[in-house]
Amino acid sequence: MPQIIAIANHKGGVGKTATAVNLAAIFADKGYRTLLVDLDPQGNSSAWLNATENGAALVEALANETSLEVEQTPFSGLQLAAGGLPLAAAQKSLGHEVGAELLLGEMLQRSQKQWDLVFLDCPPSLGFLTINALAASTGVLLPLEAHPLGLRGLSDSRKVVHAVQKRLNPGTSIIGVVPCRVHPRRALHREVMLALEDAFPDQVTPSIRENVAVAEAPAHGLPINLYSPRSNGCLDYRKVANWLAKRLFLGESHVNPQGQNAQKPTGK
Repeated sequence: MPQIIAIANHKGGVGKTATAVNLAAIFADKGYRTLLVDLDPQGNSSAWLNATENGAALVEALANETSLEVEQTPFSGLQLAAGGLPLAAAQKSLGHEVGAELLLGEMLQRSQKQWDLVFLDCPPSLGFLTINALAASTGVLLPLEAHPLGLRGLSDSRKVVHAVQKRLNPGTSIIGVVPCRVHPRRALHREVMLALEDAFPDQVTPSIRENVAVAEAPAHGLPINLYSPRSNGCLDYRKVANWLAKRLFLGESHVNPQGQNAQKPTGK
């Protein structure tokens, strides 16, 4: 069974899509069989990776209880289940069904293709699609913008994760909090980082600094490790991937921050 990582925060503009795309691409580049599922009706991950599909296949698999058809991205090892506007209608049509919160997890079980990692890029809400992602996940990453208001919103996301853990999926938990758009020299950001460490001890990942290459990469249809491999943004996301690998794969370090080849996990 793969590790299924939900990347969630009900606030928009906090770095969810950048975190989902870049981590998925970095792990795929290191030899992990990786699937990125775009659960956002806005389809930003799909647009970034130049998807040929608009989310209709994902909705069909959820609604008709069939296997998921995925597409191979131009990047070796990285597959994509595209999202888009059809997901908005699916929230209304499927959300009231009995057991609707488990549809995504059941679909992923039917569609098992020996992936090592599945990343779920959640929409900026705590509705049907995000609850499905949390219920299907083996762990949750919570990206946030390094700002006091970001801390306030994070508490709501944590409450929802805990509720899903209690009622739907005892096997999931918050793996880490990913601080994004950080300015290390700003006193305000340093205060936010201290508050994060206090609220989430041992769960704060390396931070993603404000970096123009991270902002530019989607316009070029490339993840950061291919668009600008020497940038601070790429270095930071590699550090986050390394941090995550240690927690997912028995404490072993599989993704070197400088980009050397990593050993694939065994026994997972």
